[in-house]
Amino acid sequence: MQEHTSRRALATSVLLSAGLIALSLALFDPFFTNDGAVMAMIASGTGVAMRPDEHLVFTNVLVGRVVAALYGRAPDVPWYGLHLVGVQAAAWTGLFHVCLAPGVTLRRVALCVLAYGVVGLAVLVNLQFSSTAFLVAMAGAILWLDQVDGASGGGPRAVGAALLMALGSLERFDPFVLVLAFAGLAGLIVARGRPARRWWVIGACATMLALVSFAYDRQAYREDAGWRAFREFIPLLPEITDYGRADAGEAQLATALQRAGWSENDHRLFMQWFHADPEVYSADALRRLMREVPQTGPVRRIWNGAQRLGRVVDNPALWAMLLALPCLLLGAGRRLRALVGVLLVAALAVTLLLAAFRKAAPQVYLPLFAFPVCVALAASGAPVPGRARWRQPLAIALALAGLAISVAHQHREGSVERVRARVLRDRYAPVTGTPQQLVVAWFNAFPFEVVRPLEPPTRLRSLRLFSLGWSQRTPLARDLLASFGSSDLIDALADPRTVLLAPPVAPPLLARFAEEHRALRLRFSPEQTDPFATFRGRVAGDR
Repeated sequence: MQEHTSRRALATSVLLSAGLIALSLALFDPFFTNDGAVMAMIASGTGVAMRPDEHLVFTNVLVGRVVAALYGRAPDVPWYGLHLVGVQAAAWTGLFHVCLAPGVTLRRVALCVLAYGVVGLAVLVNLQFSSTAFLVAMAGAILWLDQVDGASGGGPRAVGAALLMALGSLERFDPFVLVLAFAGLAGLIVARGRPARRWWVIGACATMLALVSFAYDRQAYREDAGWRAFREFIPLLPEITDYGRADAGEAQLATALQRAGWSENDHRLFMQWFHADPEVYSADALRRLMREVPQTGPVRRIWNGAQRLGRVVDNPALWAMLLALPCLLLGAGRRLRALVGVLLVAALAVTLLLAAFRKAAPQVYLPLFAFPVCVALAASGAPVPGRARWRQPLAIALALAGLAISVAHQHREGSVERVRARVLRDRYAPVTGTPQQLVVAWFNAFPFEVVRPLEPPTRLRSLRLFSLGWSQRTPLARDLLASFGSSDLIDALADPRTVLLAPPVAPPLLARFAEEHRALRLRFSPEQTDPFATFRGRVAGDR
């Protein structure tokens, strides 16, 4: 009987997960962040890459090799976006199974739909590797928590817990670490410090799988000199550009720049994400700069982080999750309510620390607050009859309000991005449809919104893009320049086949950089100003 119930729960979970995601994709429009769009280009061999490549930087090469191989076999299928949707479907199957395992009832199915509506829509519409990694690792963690007393499920559920957590670590390792910490805290609270041996074994297996794959990924990058240098440099970049390291007054900064070997122009370019020259912007130069400037104290940073929390509070997706919680907790005991409260406080604390010392992006803080929602879903029981009868209709009303907020917000976001992508695609067609032309895009001048996660990458096959973002120091960028016969970016900017897509402030900075470091008089002529500004470079005196 128990085996029949488990199979029924699993079948229902698979159908429910597939149905909800299919319905969402029919009604909503998923879109990428800029980082996700660049990773899709790398995997598909379009835009910033000449051929499909497994080095997705933030995602393990094991995943990258599978996706790149799929593009090699069927290049016009959007495999990168599809793989994110696929692993999200696997995650929701696991989450639904924990909720439905005690019995497939209409109430439990409704709670699954509610949880998906306030959490899943946000992760699916804003399709991104970090939030997907959180969701998949979180699904495994919920299955892991279900084993805390050693009496639930059995071997298949334990294996599923370890594999889902490990899969989340492959999508991105950092979310796995946070989920492991949250789930470990929850398990110790639920078991009052004495979890079953099976719980420890599952956690150890998931951690071992994650660490082994993480070490393999690092070794794969170390084996290639170009990628090894990139991996040494890239963690230092956001320390200055994003996280406020090396902030100083004008006089103090001038001294620090001199000791780092940078001019004021070099610093201005770097702060706008230009770092294409590996000699000027070496990892050692960045370290010297950070050593020379005293850092902001932790108290000041936390205060600044608290002021940034206003953006978190303003996010409708967060309010949708919080409004759904009372309904999910209707049948919960005091211990579960206390656990959810602790997890909410932990999510707020981590969000504050991220805002203070790192960037608190929605793809990070929303999954942190989604964790207590999923814990409440997994442990939801039937409401106790006769106890505070007014609570149930109030909780249901709040849940419906949260669901309505989530649906409206995600539909609006997706619709705006769809219209924006269509307009930008038409507007930028002259620079994206000429394979004999190299497009050098300043900072965020290129509209990555044109890269749609579930659309074939066919339109991007004519684009040759050197993006002045995090990908500019990769071997892929070097190979792209070499395909145009250029040894470096400055050399490429002097090529008449290169178009610079940038605001008017950029050409003088680049010209000065060429003069200071190449003794080259590079001059830029405006090619157009509307609907966006482009320039062509040449060496002064050349015709």
